Amino acid sequence: MRIPDRSVLQHWGWETFLFGLVALMVSYTWMFSDISVPNERSRLYLAVAIVDHGSVSIDEPIKEWGKIYDLAERDGHFYSDKAPGSSMLGAVVYFVASQFKEARAWRVSELINLMRTWLMIPLTLIGFLILRRLLQYLGLDPPVIDIVSLAWILGTAAFHYGSAYFGHQIVAVALIIALYCVVRAEDRLGNGQDLAKWCLAAGAAAGVAGLTEYQAAIPCVLLVAYVAFGDARLRNAGLPAMLLGAAPFAALLFWYNDLAFGGPLELSYHYLADEGLREIHGQGIAGVTVPTWEYFSGSMFSLHRGLFATSPLFVFAFWGLWSIWDDGNRRLAVLIGGTLLYFVAFVSSSNMWFAGWGFGPRLLVPGMALWSVAVAYGVQAAFASPVAEGFARGFAAIQIAYIQLVVVYFPEPPDTSHNPLLDFVGLMRAENIASPNLGQ
Repeated sequence: MRIPDRSVLQHWGWETFLFGLVALMVSYTWMFSDISVPNERSRLYLAVAIVDHGSVSIDEPIKEWGKIYDLAERDGHFYSDKAPGSSMLGAVVYFVASQFKEARAWRVSELINLMRTWLMIPLTLIGFLILRRLLQYLGLDPPVIDIVSLAWILGTAAFHYGSAYFGHQIVAVALIIALYCVVRAEDRLGNGQDLAKWCLAAGAAAGVAGLTEYQAAIPCVLLVAYVAFGDARLRNAGLPAMLLGAAPFAALLFWYNDLAFGGPLELSYHYLADEGLREIHGQGIAGVTVPTWEYFSGSMFSLHRGLFATSPLFVFAFWGLWSIWDDGNRRLAVLIGGTLLYFVAFVSSSNMWFAGWGFGPRLLVPGMALWSVAVAYGVQAAFASPVAEGFARGFAAIQIAYIQLVVVYFPEPPDTSHNPLLDFVGLMRAENIASPNLGQ
């Protein structure tokens, strides 16, 4: 019998400890059940309609649990105003749960927590593991991997949206899985069959991202370009496999759009039921026009929504991009840098850049896992200097503390908040009020 190497045992012991810590933290808090979140309910209504009524119309769930703000309407029927991916994943969870409890026995708050607990939290934990595995595979040092992976999952807006039934974190996890699979495919250039399998998996992950949020289309295109401009063997064997992996999800999206809105390229944004939402999303392309300084500065620097104000470790992404480029992996630098530029331009151009109630730059969550790769390269470069290393460690500690302190009291503060610590954290602390949690 071979005795395992002590360093291997220590490694897996540490990995198990971190996984348990993150699982507990992500599972610890959730929103107040009495607060209705239209974004989650819109996705839930479609999941229930698919399972209980065999329909993409959400008329029946509306009759059961009430009308909500986030709706699309066509020919006298109501539909979710979201891309269908999160609802289709949720339908699987609900179908399994419905085998043990009758449909009419569920309260809507119970169903939302079902999705949070059995869909979002497992996906978030998978994303945490895949990010760590990718960074290990790319050769980053263990302390860097620990700092960056924990900072992403516990110290960004991904912490709350990793356990809330929105589409953002699903896209983030799908994209980091796709990148991991592509990187593994590149390592299999000498084995065409293995290469094709990894690229097929990458395409499927990218397909899930595109099915879940329309905005994910551009990062998916960049992933395809990463493969298309790679080694000839990667391009010739991997590109067709990647497109094949994504094809069923693209077909599913087109089928849903045709069924719900009358055409494969018709989107829910074209049929918003609320007049106010129609006015907002009717400008430009679904509400996206041209970048403005107000939206850019708010999404980057505000204490409530700013990327660098709430998660300052992301400043190391710029150093990391240069490090990746300088190391010769220019396609990876273009992929991550292009995704970062796209999402920042998208939010800076959207008249809903603040995205309603919430904390942190919610609309940037889909790209945060990918950007964490660049952050990791930047932090590793910073470790060459004690001062820069101190800043990296300090920024990671600050953002984890800030995110945790706000979320433990109220994960989705109103859009009128400017400084969460002054606006409500102190007040709720004085009244001994906190979000529901396992400790209660």
